[in-house]
Amino acid sequence: MKHVLFAAVLAAAPAFAQSIDISKGFDAGGQSSNKINLDLGTKRVNWTNARWAVMTPEKPLDLSQAKGVRISVSTDQPRGDVGVYLAMKDANNCWYYVQYAVDLTQKDNTGVVYFDDFTTADYVNPPGGGYTDPNGRFDPNSIGAIAVGTINPLGVGKVAFTVNSIEAVPADKKTTPTVNATVSGKLVDINNTTMVPAGLFGAFNLKNLEDGKPRVKHYRLAQDRRINPGAPTHGDAVTNIMINTIGDRTATSPRLNNPKWREDAIAQGTRFGEAAKSSGKKVYVEWWNEPYLNWANINRKNFDPALFDESKAAEGGPVTLKHDGTVMPFMKWTKQWPVPVWNWTENLQQWRRGRDEKGSWSLPYAMPYMKWTPPRWRQESARLNPPDSVKDGEKYKVTSTDAKTGKVTEREFTAFTPWHIYDETQFTYWSGKAMALPYNDPMLAFGKAFKEAAGDAKTVYIAGWGNRPSEDHWAGFSQVYKDTIDLGIQYIDGVCDHDYGGDPRKMPANYEFITAYGVTKHNKWLTSWNTETAMGGDTQAYGDATVAAGAQFDQAKFNWLATKLLHALVTVPDKARSFSWFGIGGGWFSDTGEGQALLLLNNLRGQLLHVDNSDPEVYVVAAVDGTDPENPRPANMPQRKELVVAVMNDAKAPRAMNLNITAPAGTKFDQVITRKADMTAEGIKLTEKTDAASGAYAFKATLQPKEITVLTFPLTGEIAGAATVTQRQFFSKDLLVEVTPEKPSTQKIDIAADALSGAGKAWLTFAAERLSHEEGTLVLNGKEYVMPPAVTPENAAFVRRLPLNVADLKASNTLVFKAKDKTEGYLLPTASIVVEK
Repeated sequence: MKHVLFAAVLAAAPAFAQSIDISKGFDAGGQSSNKINLDLGTKRVNWTNARWAVMTPEKPLDLSQAKGVRISVSTDQPRGDVGVYLAMKDANNCWYYVQYAVDLTQKDNTGVVYFDDFTTADYVNPPGGGYTDPNGRFDPNSIGAIAVGTINPLGVGKVAFTVNSIEAVPADKKTTPTVNATVSGKLVDINNTTMVPAGLFGAFNLKNLEDGKPRVKHYRLAQDRRINPGAPTHGDAVTNIMINTIGDRTATSPRLNNPKWREDAIAQGTRFGEAAKSSGKKVYVEWWNEPYLNWANINRKNFDPALFDESKAAEGGPVTLKHDGTVMPFMKWTKQWPVPVWNWTENLQQWRRGRDEKGSWSLPYAMPYMKWTPPRWRQESARLNPPDSVKDGEKYKVTSTDAKTGKVTEREFTAFTPWHIYDETQFTYWSGKAMALPYNDPMLAFGKAFKEAAGDAKTVYIAGWGNRPSEDHWAGFSQVYKDTIDLGIQYIDGVCDHDYGGDPRKMPANYEFITAYGVTKHNKWLTSWNTETAMGGDTQAYGDATVAAGAQFDQAKFNWLATKLLHALVTVPDKARSFSWFGIGGGWFSDTGEGQALLLLNNLRGQLLHVDNSDPEVYVVAAVDGTDPENPRPANMPQRKELVVAVMNDAKAPRAMNLNITAPAGTKFDQVITRKADMTAEGIKLTEKTDAASGAYAFKATLQPKEITVLTFPLTGEIAGAATVTQRQFFSKDLLVEVTPEKPSTQKIDIAADALSGAGKAWLTFAAERLSHEEGTLVLNGKEYVMPPAVTPENAAFVRRLPLNVADLKASNTLVFKAKDKTEGYLLPTASIVVEK
């Protein structure tokens, strides 16, 4: 991401810089030039709307001695709504990129991007490469291509700029920073969360091993999920969380096709609530699987004209539900192509139909879900539907040849244009606001009955849309999640999401946001339930999504899972409640990839311990396994308590680790079991060794990027008299705020007197997008702090922490967030203050 350079900074820059020859120019589609003209369109589309110009050097560039590049551009049209993105393709044919490498706010603009901030260009890569990399690491020693461009779906139109120079910025003198961390043996209470949320070690559709043993047992996974289980299902001693998902994405909402939808939802909710009361076991329910997807995409399960009163259809007119006369908000009729904001057809022939002498259509109103083959559907549309030259009412003939017999048959159709239904708010493939009523009405009827029938019995009701609130510039929240939360707040305990591919650190910002919104709007602490997740992209959402198949991707998949897990346990253990690792086979879950990470971490459970850590890029998580009554150690593990400390270096460079570990009061240890994962040519090998250790233990090592060490200390005695460190969080009511140089954001955060009194530490926790190095400033009650950067990929936000001086805090605090002059600014989804005592 850009780092705007002012005169004083430029004057201090090193004299040496390796200039990159860009004289051959960048090719944006047929002609190479350094004058770049990109057309991003004038209507809102999906967030993947990318335009690139690519330069291929005569031979690969070796930038291994640089820490990044300085890029200078000029423009005749200064603007703050877009910036220049920079991408590089490494030797694995994988594109890595940084958004807003340089702004376009001035006529002449210079910025620096750092290789440490590069990330894979998931779904937005320039042509001539991909976005999957077996080693998951940008290697600057062999750059095969450089691209400049921009990504913006908001209808910003044409973007023009000239690339004047790109030069390498030499790396700093090689040093390995020392990370100092302490596990003191104190317990920790983080917003009333005291245990590792065991559901983060979860599953969906992992099936059984070849010997018949369930994978959820093999990997000690505490959460599983079943779609449409029929009757309420419960977990067991190992997998104590069983999520019952009511309804699937491929089925039409009962609100649209069932006159008794309310009675049926109430009856079903009552049945699940009574099961919680009679069993004495907690019942978990998720309302519907992925309504964001097949309800409104090319399958259009909720847009079947047969569900609605076609006798009232008029061009641009309202749509009336057939079975009860409800006028559907945001739905419209049309025969005109291409009227819909998002059109599921590519041309007029796919839009129109033919009708034979029996009244049968040439093709149904939309592509059915079964046999998910959009290209074949497009081909059939072109073959069976009327050509553009055939007018409505005219006849045309179609011949077909039987592949087995060779028999040729001919059918005659009469061309016509059917009524189509669209959502006037839907700008991409997923559900817009028209889908809120079909989702929310039965969700509320079920939820009310579920909670009332359960009474005081333990239940968890999860609602949500199966993508994420941050989707597409937070349209996921404004289009669908917000109304669901607002209407269902009385019954909803958690909000669901799915996470396929992309940066494994992106979801905690969503969880911070969901909790902040619940607390500030409704005074309710909402948790987040990720009920499907995998490193591979979701081909149902993106037909050309890359799924990381094959043993060569095992290391990348191992790292993705481990990073997602440990990062969440460091940032949002009080908010994240479930990670359902999805699907066995193909490019999904593999025992030799993700499975190895789960085995390495299979005893990171139980009572959380307090950790002091000087480096946010090194994750340190500590817990005592065998202390969580809802997640006991299974019979195949030694029946004892274990102090477990997991350490992962998520920085792009080695880190020297200095970690001191003390057992909780009342316990002691005399040995340490050290487990690691060795990445070998033959695959991932887990290693283990046991050493003597007594009283306290000092772990000293230099950790390579992505290296994980798990330290296990078998404990004797019982935890007794251990001090508990409490952390309490207080949120600003200002959410999703754009901060620019011209418009700083002034916010208020009140801190409870009992939390502030005696506090020993405090920090700002915030989520941000597009926040560059030294771009953001916080002024807290008149005291200035430089905000840490959040150099995010497109369609993602990151959580960051900024240590605060406790003496600067008051019961009522004024926070002013600023952006550096001449920058485009940043998005601040959430801000909060955490106090520790």
